[in-house]
Amino acid sequence: RGKGLFIAFDLPDGATRGKVLATALQKHQVMALACGEASIRLRPALTIGRDEALLGVERLRAALAEVLG
Repeated sequence: RGKGLFIAFDLPDGATRGKVLATALQKHQVMALACGEASIRLRPALTIGRDEALLGVERLRAALAEVLG
């Protein structure tokens, strides 16, 4: 379907995924999408820069650490 950037990862279950998505959006300003039964997917714009990507990874890690401990 053309060029694009797509990344996804699995979590243990849908409930955990829901908590991570809510925490990421509400506390860390990271917008991600649910996918399948227990996955999270990210589709950043092709114009994303290195610094923006690193900031997104930092914030997503913080959300994961907060939920998963």
